[in-house]
Amino acid sequence: MNSFELKFFHDIYPLIDKIIFKENQIILIPKKSFGAELYNERYKTPIVMDLKYFSKINF
Repeated sequence: MNSFELKFFHDIYPLIDKIIFKENQIILIPKKSFGAELYNERYKTPIVMDLKYFSKINF
């Protein structure tokens, strides 16, 4: 997945329990509670984003 759009801003809270960086990817692992599962039915989880599509930020 190269882009990701939330359907509702409050979906982000149950959608992310852990963030994993692995093999040039960011993997967003959802929470496992019953309430979180209801919110997360709208999305294909886990959410995987390839780092090559991110822009480098220089500080």
